[in-house]
Amino acid sequence: MTVEEALKQDGRFVDNLTGFQLSNNSENNDFTKCTETVKRLHRGHYKICLPKQGQSKGKNPKQQTSNQQQTQQKNQHELNDSQCTAVNDSQCSSETREVLKLARENSISLKMAAEKTDIKINLNEIQELLRQQFPQLKELMEKRFPGQSLKKALNLQRENFGKIQQAFSEVHRVRELLDLSRSVRLLMVHDKASSLSVQGTGFVLFDNFILTNAHLFDPWAKDGIEKWWEHVKISAEFNFENPATESRKNLEAKLFGGDLELDFALLELVPENLNTGQAIEKDEVPPGLLKKFGPLPMDGHACLIGHPAGGVKKMDPTCVIRKEERDQAVNQNLDSYKDYIFTIYAINQRIKDDPKADICVTYNSFMYHGSSGSPVFDAYGRVFGLHTGGFFFGYPKPNESVIEFAFPLLAIFEKLVSSQEKKGNYVFLNRVLVEAEGNRYLEKIIKSVVGPRENEHEVQESEP
Repeated sequence: MTVEEALKQDGRFVDNLTGFQLSNNSENNDFTKCTETVKRLHRGHYKICLPKQGQSKGKNPKQQTSNQQQTQQKNQHELNDSQCTAVNDSQCSSETREVLKLARENSISLKMAAEKTDIKINLNEIQELLRQQFPQLKELMEKRFPGQSLKKALNLQRENFGKIQQAFSEVHRVRELLDLSRSVRLLMVHDKASSLSVQGTGFVLFDNFILTNAHLFDPWAKDGIEKWWEHVKISAEFNFENPATESRKNLEAKLFGGDLELDFALLELVPENLNTGQAIEKDEVPPGLLKKFGPLPMDGHACLIGHPAGGVKKMDPTCVIRKEERDQAVNQNLDSYKDYIFTIYAINQRIKDDPKADICVTYNSFMYHGSSGSPVFDAYGRVFGLHTGGFFFGYPKPNESVIEFAFPLLAIFEKLVSSQEKKGNYVFLNRVLVEAEGNRYLEKIIKSVVGPRENEHEVQESEP
C-alpha cells in the first residue's frame, strides 16, 4: 500500500489529498514521496508537506494525480474529443467549433461552454449531428425513457418506492427481519503491527462461521505479505444497535476460506471469547442464515441490513434493478448530469463491460463504506445476496457509486461447497448438509456438486 492510499483509507484526511511528501520529524532532510510504500515508515513520525501554490514544476516534485482524478480526466477528455471529431469542419461554423474546443479543453458541458463564450448555438443541432455520427448513442437516447416522458418515469419510480414501503411495512415481516438481523454483526480487521484497520459487515452462516466480503482484506492480501492472515486480528461485534446500551460483545475470528471472483470470505470464531478468555457460550452466537438462502425475488423487493461507516445496525429497503433496466436506472440517478451525455453513455457501457455485471444483483442503496458483507433479504425473510459495493467511476460523483450491487448467495454457496469438496474437508461438508436439509435450493446445489449421498447426513470420501 502506498502512503497516499493509506491516508485515504485512514479516513481522517481530505479525500483529494495528493501530490504531497512526508517529512521525517527526526531527520529534516529525509523526505518520502506519497507514491512510496508504507512498510519502512512503521512507528515513524512525519509531517505532510504540500507544494506552495504558484511554484514552478522545476522547483517542486510533480503533483501526483489521484486515481479517481486520472479516471475522470481521461474519460472526460476522451468523451469531449469525440464531441469535437464527430462534428467536422463542413458541418460546424467557426463559433460552434470554438464552443466545442472550450468544452474539450475544460471538460465541461456544451451548454456551459456556450454560456462562457456568450455564443448562441443550436444545441439540438449539435446533438443531432452527434447522433448521426454515433448510432449507438442515438439508440441509447431513444431508449432513455422508452415510450414515456421523464414525468411518467419519475411517477413510476415513486410507485415502485410505494410498493417497497408496503412490502416491508407489515409488522410480522418487520419482526422476522429484526429477528434474523441478530446474525448480522460489525467486523473490524486490525493490523497487529500498526494502526491500520478496516471496517465491514458480516453475518453468521451457521455454527461459528461468518460470511463477509474478501475485499476487506485487500490491504494485506494485495501487499504480497507471506501468510498475511497471520498479521491481522479480526473481531466480530454483536448487538451494536443502540449506542446508548452496553450490550455489545466482541468475539475474535480467523480466516477459514474464500474466493476472489465472487468476493466472499468465510471466517470462523475462535473457541475463546476475546474479552474474557472463556469458551464461547452457545447462546452468544445467534442462529445462522444458511437455512434461509434463496434465489433472486421475482417481485424485486429487497432489504439490506448492515453497519454502514462502522455505525449502528441499519436497514435499507430497496428494489432490485433488472439487467435490462440498468441503463435507465443510471440515467435517472444522473439526471442532474444529463448535459454530459457522453459521460453517461460511457458509464453505462463500462457497467456492461464489467466482468461482475453478468452475475451480480443491482439496486440503489445508501449503504456505502463499512456495509460490505451485509445480507440482502427479500420480503419473505429469505436472504439472497451478499452486499459487496457499487460501481464507482470517480465521475461525475467522486465519492458516490452510480449503482450498488451484491453477489447471489446461491452462487457463493455452490463455490464454497465445491472448494471444500476439492480440499476433502468432509467434516465441514457434513455440517453443511445438515444445515441445508429442507432447503430445496441448497439441496439441489449439493447434489450437483457432491453427488448423491449414501447416508442422509454424511458425505462419503471416495476410495483412492
